[in-house]
Amino acid sequence: MARRRSALGKIVLGLAVLAVLSVLFLRTLRETTSAPYHLPAAHLTGWELVLDPPLGPGGPLLALRPPRELPMALFQEVFARTMESMNPPAGYAVSIILRSEFSDGLAGVVTPAELLELARETGLQNPAVEPRCMAVQQGLSGGPSDRAFFALFDVPALGAFRESVGRLAGERGGGTATFDPDALAPAVYLAATGGGFRGWPVAGAAAEQHCVAPLEVEPAS
Repeated sequence: MARRRSALGKIVLGLAVLAVLSVLFLRTLRETTSAPYHLPAAHLTGWELVLDPPLGPGGPLLALRPPRELPMALFQEVFARTMESMNPPAGYAVSIILRSEFSDGLAGVVTPAELLELARETGLQNPAVEPRCMAVQQGLSGGPSDRAFFALFDVPALGAFRESVGRLAGERGGGTATFDPDALAPAVYLAATGGGFRGWPVAGAAAEQHCVAPLEVEPAS
């Protein structure tokens, strides 16, 4: 009987230790995930406005491409924190107008060249870009436990451009029923766990709800 009690006590003690270690692990994981991400101020300039980028049929017709160093640096920081196998998207860009938006409501109302010119006029040729947060979206890449990581930014010119597109479409008698100026958030998807991205990822108007950590500009040295 004494031996049985001793064995039972060891099991209970082992379970208690395991529970404590699990709590500590989860706390450390949360702290690691929620710690601020950083990027140099230089990465907020030099963004390129691109018409018809080769990003697949579900991708953007018009996009804003960040400097190459920005997604590379953030991808490495995400990997260093998670130590998980990651897959990048087909390319790194902020969606300005999706191909589906154009085909569903804007084709025949406005041309791609007009969209490009309007984007330039509203400041997207050399936009002001400010970091907002690092975000994690569950289930976007296939399985319910898979995670997609993206950086969310403030790009005021994007909102101004899409509002202008909506007005122009309305003036020309089309597009207003299907085109939503507020449908896209200025996000750059960086990586996905599991099977990777299935098609072009899109951040909707509620993208901010997925924020998990601040995205901050590195102080000048």
